[in-house]
Amino acid sequence: PQGEPLLVSTHENEQDYPILVPLADGSLAAVYEDDLCGYDAIVARRIAARGRLGPPVTLNQLLTRFLPDRTLPAAVALLVAPFFIVDATVTRGAFTSEDAARTAAVLKQFAWGVPAFVLAKVFTPPFFARLDMKRPMNFAFATVGINIVLGAALFFGLGRLGYDGVIGLAVATSLAAWVNVALLAGTLAREGAYRPSPALVSRLLRIAAASGIMAAVLGGLALFYPQLQRWLLSKEIAVLAACVLGFVVYG
Repeated sequence: PQGEPLLVSTHENEQDYPILVPLADGSLAAVYEDDLCGYDAIVARRIAARGRLGPPVTLNQLLTRFLPDRTLPAAVALLVAPFFIVDATVTRGAFTSEDAARTAAVLKQFAWGVPAFVLAKVFTPPFFARLDMKRPMNFAFATVGINIVLGAALFFGLGRLGYDGVIGLAVATSLAAWVNVALLAGTLAREGAYRPSPALVSRLLRIAAASGIMAAVLGGLALFYPQLQRWLLSKEIAVLAACVLGFVVYG
């Protein structure tokens, strides 16, 4: 094959040697097997198995596999029933229900940032695969700056208004994570390296609908949390029953 090999993994050391994987178009992909990790390993396996490389295909497959089934339901549960979960699993001894309520308020603001934390892990490897380490780092610096400035402003601002300033730190963290995702995904889309597939859009809509139904059920159970404790004899059994019911409704 003509031309330089395409470097899939950017990790290299003196004990490591690249594996040349043939692609369908006759070119080669150089993969440093010993240092492959996470999504790089998935990309490399798909190259070897299918003989092709395409960021749009790979990213859509990763998003379809890792984002909906695991991330969205978990984020929804933390968003609609944080006190239910925290109080039932953590409150005992020196950790009181008041502590659980404060923790739940912070957890609720982290919840809507959970998908962004996962998406950042999906959208970053395509930059590394093209030997572009600078822009993801610049995006990370920008989001860290947003997190620090906004977090400090909300922490002290909410404190002066009589609210828990820690909630502001959680809001800033989640918002900064979404800014990072917007920068990563927007750059890939603008350069033609990524576009959502119809299958991904369809799956996300179905997952969103199922998550919405699950949210309604869990939110309703959270409203009757004290009654559930009495009916089921313990808060641990109550949260376990809620999790099982949420899983059944979502599935």
